[in-house]
Amino acid sequence: MRKQILDFVRDENGMEMIEWTIVATVFAVAAAAFWGQLGGAINTALQTVAATVGGGSGN
Repeated sequence: MRKQILDFVRDENGMEMIEWTIVATVFAVAAAAFWGQLGGAINTALQTVAATVGGGSGN
């Protein structure tokens, strides 16, 4: 099993797959970090719209 893993890592295709996995992980972590901030900004914007619309007389 260890030999198979080492052969996979040494193989150029294996290294490319590892590199793309690292890139995907970095993007996933960045997206997760900004997801909370984005959700807060959207919530604030929707509350502002609701307050503006709710402040009308309805006539």
